[in-house]
Amino acid sequence: MIVLKYIGSFLASLVSLQIVYFLFSLIVIWFVNLSTFWMFMVLFFAGTLIWNLFLAASILIIKFCVSICNDKKFSFYTILILSVYNCLLTLYQSWTMDIDYSFKICLASFFLSILIIEVTVAIIMGAYMSTD
Repeated sequence: MIVLKYIGSFLASLVSLQIVYFLFSLIVIWFVNLSTFWMFMVLFFAGTLIWNLFLAASILIIKFCVSICNDKKFSFYTILILSVYNCLLTLYQSWTMDIDYSFKICLASFFLSILIIEVTVAIIMGAYMSTD
């Protein structure tokens, strides 16, 4: 019975992380597909609002996941390990693509790296806040 509790906690953590990273990919794809004019308009006027709403939603999803799990410490460490692993894997994949690196691609990879690290820190802090 205890094993089922930990398996359920692991699966709930995995599903919540998948939801957060799916939402992150939707935001990035939406932003990349904007025209140049709208990209600058969103970036200067609504970029921080959209990004902070996404981070708040991510923290709420992770806090909900940790609060429904029986063992909060196990859930926190599961989310910590999975999110750090995903962060490192995504950073590695974004910097080792087999393409010709121009200034524009390097700049986009740099900003993507910052966003990925910020999402990972927000997920870890959301899980930590729920372990009280």
